[in-house]
Amino acid sequence: MDHFQRLLQLFKSAHWEEGQALWLQILEQELTTAKPLKEIAQELIKRGQQKLLQEMLAKSVQNLLNTHDLNLRLEVLHLFAEFRPDTREFMLPYMQAFIELHRERKYIKDMAVRINQKRLTLLQFIDTLDKLLVFQEGSIVKHKSGWGIGKVLSIHPETMRMVVDLQAKPKHDMDILAASDCLIPLAPDNFEAMLVFQPDILKREAEEDILKLLHRILEFHKDEISAREFKEYLCKTIIPEEKWTKWWGQARKELLKDPYVEANAGAHSKYKLRKEPMGWEDEIRGQFDQTLPLEQPLVILEYIKHTNIGANYEYFGNTLLKLCQEYMANQQPWYAFECYLILEICIKNGGLQLELPKLDTIIGKDIIAIYNNLRINALAQDTLNFLLKFQPEWDKHLGYIFKKGTDLARDTLYKYLQKDKKRDGFVVKIAQEIIGDPLNAPDGLLWFARQVFNDKLPRIEGITGFYTVLVTLIRTGGTLKSLRQNEIVKKINKIFSSELAKKILKTINKLEAFELFQLLETVMFLPANFKQGLQDQIKEKHSDLFEELQQPIYTTEEGLARYQAELSQLSEVEIPKNQKAIGDALALGDLSENAELDAAREIQFQLADKLKKMKHDIARAKVIDFDRINLKKVCIGCTVTLEDAKKNQIQYSILGPWDVDTEKGIISFLSPNAKAMLDASCGDTISLPNGTYTIVSIMSYQTIKK
Repeated sequence: MDHFQRLLQLFKSAHWEEGQALWLQILEQELTTAKPLKEIAQELIKRGQQKLLQEMLAKSVQNLLNTHDLNLRLEVLHLFAEFRPDTREFMLPYMQAFIELHRERKYIKDMAVRINQKRLTLLQFIDTLDKLLVFQEGSIVKHKSGWGIGKVLSIHPETMRMVVDLQAKPKHDMDILAASDCLIPLAPDNFEAMLVFQPDILKREAEEDILKLLHRILEFHKDEISAREFKEYLCKTIIPEEKWTKWWGQARKELLKDPYVEANAGAHSKYKLRKEPMGWEDEIRGQFDQTLPLEQPLVILEYIKHTNIGANYEYFGNTLLKLCQEYMANQQPWYAFECYLILEICIKNGGLQLELPKLDTIIGKDIIAIYNNLRINALAQDTLNFLLKFQPEWDKHLGYIFKKGTDLARDTLYKYLQKDKKRDGFVVKIAQEIIGDPLNAPDGLLWFARQVFNDKLPRIEGITGFYTVLVTLIRTGGTLKSLRQNEIVKKINKIFSSELAKKILKTINKLEAFELFQLLETVMFLPANFKQGLQDQIKEKHSDLFEELQQPIYTTEEGLARYQAELSQLSEVEIPKNQKAIGDALALGDLSENAELDAAREIQFQLADKLKKMKHDIARAKVIDFDRINLKKVCIGCTVTLEDAKKNQIQYSILGPWDVDTEKGIISFLSPNAKAMLDASCGDTISLPNGTYTIVSIMSYQTIKK
């Protein structure tokens, strides 16, 4: 046991005096670093011996003040300061040792003296002096807040300032102490530093020593790094965009062969440096064993793409065979079918002597279900070929596939229809199946919406239009939100981007814009920034429409009372009745074939829109003040007598839309006839749809009513 371990044991067993004696002995004989003392100091603090610790540290400092080992002297003084944070003792000895140790930096002495004039504690003084060491002329630095990378051009000790030539702030003058808080020193061979100051070396490595360049990036990045991140680093200045795919293909091979690089075998591989070398075949085997069974076929497919020697084919083949049998026993033929297809490749490539399961046993009558669960892109075409072979009447299941299949299943079949020139004949049927039953096929609706929004569907008669799909998607999302189908709602949410908002504004007409604005008011699941942003843009583009909609709705007290009674009937009777119908439909259990629920939900949409409109209308209502109307001209609230050329007379009373009674000649001020008469005077001639008339009298409606 060395002296430090012995000292630690003495303090742990509370032998304080014996421990002090050994501490002093160590100081006199063999201390070359203060690091062991720090562990001992922490033990004394843990045992409540702060006073003893401070005494021993003070003796240590006194003992080492004249040591020629400047680093040791500074270390012990720093340790003393850490456990005596308020002390101002030993400032001068620390400064002298610091200046002597860094005497090659001419400016250090002047700056240290200036800092010593401030009233700092010893710990503050040490931390401040350390900041002076961060930079020297020619140092490469990176700004923490995005001003880029640059070099220290000059240091001025008399002002304690320096000039830094940053990418975004050329020749920027900074206080040295402040600079240490906002600048990060970079080594000359740091990847980021080389991108700025030595890009030619990196370009040469990209051509001649790919692995060296990749190691630079891995060392710089530190965490796991993906192919996309490699591209972001290199396509800026080192590798042209058009050459990336070919270059990365070679680079990936180098990474996979490198025993010092850890690379997982997933479709989205990530890479990192390892401390000890390991062969890729061993690594992929280890990753495979740690992967969930459902993901193991993906690992094997990636392995098949990149292996050169195929050392794992037998192990993987046996595992796939076992998985295939387990999936069949668990009645999951789609997963068993995946294993079968990959097992075929393993047997062929690896020369394995394995007996494949019988294909008819796997497929049976489940080829539609197998295809609908398609999830691996590399197996898509083979799975489609089996669908076409084993289900000759596949077209009769087209609607079901597009409603219930995965996006990969839809995309693969749609490309086949497109390539085989059968798309136009089937796409209307697909649209009708999905749009006609969105709650039973939300994933299908989402897929169809993407095709419509991205203009990927043919322009033929019968295809559901952009606006109808948009509204259906929004309403379906709202319903699914109320049913707490949160996963699919999250998927729907992702489609509502700023790009889609631009397309919506460009595509829909004025009336659709207003209807959409009102619909957006009723839904709560959409991203707030998308919803508010789109509403603001609709208002801005169709400002005249919204100005009109903000105008008051004139009415009599009786008309307002009737409309309020309708609103009460809606909110207190019809909507609760609909909610009960939805509850009853939900109680039936199976939501996939629940016509009652679909009908109730459709009525719910209609009632919600109507309620919103009626509340908005009542908020705009303004009761006509008959005492203040001006009868010199036709106005709201008056009764107008008209006469034609044959002296035949008709009478109109111009009131609000909730007062209309055509049998009594009461029309709305918003009607074409009323708009033709408003502001006209007695004796004026006006044209109405049923003829030309002269105004012979203008009276208050209240007078006529009485």
